[in-house]
Amino acid sequence: MFCPKCGTPDQSALSYCRSCGTYLPDLTAAKPEIPADHHIKANFVLSAMTFVACFAMSAALFAVFGVGEGTHFLIYLTAGLLIAVGCWNVQTFWRTALLRKQINKLTPPRLEEREPRSLASPAESEMPVPASVVDRTTRRLERR
Repeated sequence: MFCPKCGTPDQSALSYCRSCGTYLPDLTAAKPEIPADHHIKANFVLSAMTFVACFAMSAALFAVFGVGEGTHFLIYLTAGLLIAVGCWNVQTFWRTALLRKQINKLTPPRLEEREPRSLASPAESEMPVPASVVDRTTRRLERR
């Protein structure tokens, strides 16, 4: 490994450079994978916060500056953009809800949520177990 600051070769990762003292991280280490459910929850929260903030700010603009002849056109433009961003986040929130539903259908339940079941079905448990795994599957070899 080379030091990114001074370029000294033959350095070991997760240590300090022998020449300049810069910390050398291990860039080859695998980063832990974040589960999809975590991303979906974060998307829900951020979308909800954004559309609430956008609609509240556009309502505050109209409450402070009013609606009428004396209102500057930039107030209407800003409020319109805030409402558009809020609507965009409403549809993002809705699509995230649909995605979450689809992911929940595709992922198997966790091990602790599954119903306990036996290895054999009731019909199979009544049948006698063959003496060997290959019993009744091999044919007798005939000499020619």
